[in-house]
Amino acid sequence: MKRILIFLATVGIVLVSTTVRAEECKEAIPLTTPCEGLLVPAPEVMAALLCLDVDLPREKALHLKTKGLCEEDLKFWKEKYEAEKEYSEKLEIKLNTALTTASDSLETSWYEHPIFWFAGGAITAIGVAYAIKPVW
Repeated sequence: MKRILIFLATVGIVLVSTTVRAEECKEAIPLTTPCEGLLVPAPEVMAALLCLDVDLPREKALHLKTKGLCEEDLKFWKEKYEAEKEYSEKLEIKLNTALTTASDSLETSWYEHPIFWFAGGAITAIGVAYAIKPVW
């Protein structure tokens, strides 16, 4: 008897769920069983299928226009790259010239060199120490 009740309950649940799902779909309902996806109403499906119609000549013209714009952009960026490269080379030449000119102007006379002043100070210090001669 228990098995008969379980069988009738199962059949009842299946029948009720199928009648509920058998109504015409009026809005999108997410499905989880038996498959993953979305149940969509028929008018929306027809509208989506109409989107698949492609006007090939118009799309080809659009493609060619986009390709032309892309080629113009590529040409612009190549020219800009070349201009920047040329500018960088000229700037490097100017900087090298400025650095060599600056290093040439840093060369000083022999009497302005730090070693001369160090040696002169050492000789002067020795001379002063010798002149003072402590008396012991």
